[in-house]
Amino acid sequence: MNKTIIAIHKQIAKKLEFKKIENASEEFEKILGGKIEILSFKGFEDVFFICRKYRERLRPNIYINITFGKLDETIRGDLIIVGKDFKSLTREQALKYGELIERESYNYSYFDENGKYLTNKQLKKKVYPHGEFIVESAYKQEETETNSTEVLNMILKMQAIILQFIKNNSQ
Repeated sequence: MNKTIIAIHKQIAKKLEFKKIENASEEFEKILGGKIEILSFKGFEDVFFICRKYRERLRPNIYINITFGKLDETIRGDLIIVGKDFKSLTREQALKYGELIERESYNYSYFDENGKYLTNKQLKKKVYPHGEFIVESAYKQEETETNSTEVLNMILKMQAIILQFIKNNSQ
């Protein structure tokens, strides 16, 4: 087993990082903040998804939809992706899974650092990297008690259904 490997590290509400990390379960536990669990998904057999074992109460990080609605998984908490058998990611894997993670990451730009939904008034004050203020009429509701995870999952599932419909009708 290699002493250090190149992996993808995706923290909640942050951009992914390509890191060289020590290839030891203790190091993975230190980075992820607890006991680890290794996930493997059909269609992604060439890598391992490593996350915290007890993550039910953690904030969602990425949503993986495999074959449009047949299997979906929300990975909560920070995530590390390594090559199968705990090897470094190849250049192709790094590009493929980096793109996947960027595309499937939850967007926390409308939430504060505690995970609370920002009101329209608060959004007016928040400046984004593009230098513009973002105010959308859809966010005029003041504070709601809606479970944001359920709403995000529902939206992602609807997008998957629409994409499948487009795919089926374009051929």
